[in-house]
Amino acid sequence: MNDRKEHILIVDDDAEIRHLLSRFLEVRGFRTSKAGNGSSMFKILSEAKIDLIVLDLMLPGDDGLTLIKKIRADNNDVPIIMLTAVGEDTDRIIGLEVGADDYMPKPFNPRELLARIKSVLKRYNFVPKALSVEEEDIYFLDFRIDVASRKLFDMNDENVQLSSGEYDLLTVFVERSGRVLSRDTLLDVVKGRNAVLFDRAIDVQVSRLRKKLGDSSKNPQIITTVRGGGYMFVPKVSKKVSEEHKMMRNYNLSLKAKVVVSVTILIVVSHIAAYFIVFADKKETLNNVRLQYVADSISSMTNLLKDASKEDVAKRVKNIDWHKRMLMFV
Repeated sequence: MNDRKEHILIVDDDAEIRHLLSRFLEVRGFRTSKAGNGSSMFKILSEAKIDLIVLDLMLPGDDGLTLIKKIRADNNDVPIIMLTAVGEDTDRIIGLEVGADDYMPKPFNPRELLARIKSVLKRYNFVPKALSVEEEDIYFLDFRIDVASRKLFDMNDENVQLSSGEYDLLTVFVERSGRVLSRDTLLDVVKGRNAVLFDRAIDVQVSRLRKKLGDSSKNPQIITTVRGGGYMFVPKVSKKVSEEHKMMRNYNLSLKAKVVVSVTILIVVSHIAAYFIVFADKKETLNNVRLQYVADSISSMTNLLKDASKEDVAKRVKNIDWHKRMLMFV
């Protein structure tokens, strides 16, 4: 059972407000720390895990807006509620733009601030992470995510080219497999708190990601659309390679190895055959034709090797006119 109390950091240069607000929140089940300026705030942030900051914008030294920018510049996504003076619309707008999550005008009702704190914390913790982003490979269906290199590979170990935004979006989905994610949640996590909230931006990214995963746009099975809710990543995700994935990967590697051997043998045989053709037949025209067929055979096998999936091998081997090519050596 987790008895940890959520830790609120109160940053205000008014000692009385710090004291009264701290006592009010502690009575209601929170743990609190207090700071009167930016330096004290950053010291506490470096020493303790803070779940939310209540930050006054009017502070000595660096003001609240400057402190918000510094916090976000450090890639710290701790939720922030600003305390602003009545009528300071510009500061509130700028504060939200640079990374604050909510605001309260002074003077404020402590009960309303409490409600906003709970709302922000609930929104922030809405989607718990299923997988931590560590440098371990992640598997789903026939795909493997190499977290260390930020790359996606298919069952043939071929790199599936993803943009940085597409990779970030895929990471958000696989960490929260089986959960419905709203567009706002996706925008907030993928783009950070400076995101411009346009639903279509996420829709376009999802559409591109579906295409690269081979998912149907009309009837998607990997990333499904939830009416009125957003999107859900359906496949099971694991940090252990499945036996099916391992068998398919080994099969494809074995298939490629066989093709490599076949191409090598063909090249050797073709060179020997070409040697006998040149010295056994003095007719230059026929020699040129035979040599061209040899070159075409080698070219066919080389192209076959480039994308040698089992279906492609079967199809392309069937289409090569081997009987004609072999007749040229008779």
